[in-house]
Amino acid sequence: MTSFEHHPRATRASSRRCMVSAFVLASLWAASSASAQDPAARVLAQEGKALVDAGKFDLGCPKLEEAWRLDPQLLGAGFSLGECHERSGKLASAWTVFMSVAGKAAARGEARAAEAQARADKLKPRLSTLTIEVPADVAGAAGLEVKLGDKPVSSSLFGTPIPRDGGSVTVVVTASGRPPWSKQVDVPSEGGKIDVVAQLGSTGSSDAPPSGGDGDQQPDTPGSTFWKPLRIGGVAALSLGAVGLGLGATFGVLAMQKRDESNEAGGCDPDTNFCSSSAGVDLRSESLLYGDVSTAMFVVGGVAAAAGVVMMVVPLSDEPTAGSTARVLIGPTSVALEGSFQ
Repeated sequence: MTSFEHHPRATRASSRRCMVSAFVLASLWAASSASAQDPAARVLAQEGKALVDAGKFDLGCPKLEEAWRLDPQLLGAGFSLGECHERSGKLASAWTVFMSVAGKAAARGEARAAEAQARADKLKPRLSTLTIEVPADVAGAAGLEVKLGDKPVSSSLFGTPIPRDGGSVTVVVTASGRPPWSKQVDVPSEGGKIDVVAQLGSTGSSDAPPSGGDGDQQPDTPGSTFWKPLRIGGVAALSLGAVGLGLGATFGVLAMQKRDESNEAGGCDPDTNFCSSSAGVDLRSESLLYGDVSTAMFVVGGVAAAAGVVMMVVPLSDEPTAGSTARVLIGPTSVALEGSFQ
């Protein structure tokens, strides 16, 4: 029996590892692992699709939504859910689902990605959107909270067109020590562009400003104060981190697959690492390569994601304050904040 460490073909296998590594880093190739599918999700997906095909959208959509929740990798359920939303007139919901399916299918290298993306692109010009503009005096109010119905709206979405399904929705604005303000708007089922300027009553006033009226026609304020360079860098770092972590997971799976193949087909002993064939040596060598790439991607992705989170949560003032400084320090395996924040 030949030792894995001293096999005559070890030199050639090492060269192959270098060549494969260069190819991987140059092309950023990724593959997706096959996850165990939830049986309940498959049953719900089949029932939901049958109901949608029969035109019973009010019954079919909830089943498909539950199937998609139970198994987000069940792309057939997601695609059927997108079709159900589209046929029932919920264009924004349909667009959101098709975009999700397209991204997941692309990560798995499936042809369905192109079809889902095409469906999303076709829907996008038809979407209705709601934009909530928040003036500086309102944005600076202590304890500010903006809601669409009962769902909070992140400050990162202020001034951004938010796709919405057709129907009535109420914008509610509250802040500590200030009278609340609300406005009900009717969003068209297709092609509507609704703009709402958030307001608050004056401190100490007894009544909230009336919904609607001339107060809603004030000029829009120029952009949100949230998107400063540090926050933009945070989004970029988070995106890089997500890619790195995804690649790390992918190559980790590939490493395990190659190791299993070397044990089964290559005659390698999983305990002693002795291999009885040159094919086993090659497979075990590829397993080590993919493991190294996986570790590197996890480190890069983790550091980038941590840096992105830090840059997104650092409190920033609209105007610089004397003695207020902040730096984000990023190292090969760490991220840290230094300074003071206003």
